[in-house]
Amino acid sequence: MKKLFLFMGLIGLAYDSYGQSYCAGLGYASSNSVVGEFVFSMGKNLYKVGASMQFPFGRGLAYKSDWASNGTFDGTGKYFVLFDVGYGRVVSRKWSLEAEVSMGVDVHYTNFIYNHSTTNQSFHIVTDRESLYGFGLNAGYGISKYLSVFAGYNTIKSFQVGIRIW
Repeated sequence: MKKLFLFMGLIGLAYDSYGQSYCAGLGYASSNSVVGEFVFSMGKNLYKVGASMQFPFGRGLAYKSDWASNGTFDGTGKYFVLFDVGYGRVVSRKWSLEAEVSMGVDVHYTNFIYNHSTTNQSFHIVTDRESLYGFGLNAGYGISKYLSVFAGYNTIKSFQVGIRIW
């Protein structure tokens, strides 16, 4: 066990000496979506992967279209689910600029309420799916060695802000 801790400590020292670090970020976009990301920093380069989900989803669980005949129509809607990849560069001691590409799906749905003598249950049926592609630019500011904030604009998510913990 002591050898494992010694080995992990040496890995940590080697890792830190090359100027590499990882962080996790969480954010919110004005399109009513949540943004989650992981960032890998190597020197002045930042590499990012993340995901975004828009809320609200449809009512209840998703069912097959044959259930629609048993329910009462209760509106339509849509939401998106995205996968983000990006590259950034540290431009000064505290500031970074980042570009991201977003790919995902736009899900259209119809809400129904199932009226039955013993239960009233809500559900939704996915009626269409469309591919989405977009891009965005973010600026980051390092508050401390372990905390930074970012803000930017994405063509799908609109304005976004978030926090990263290094």
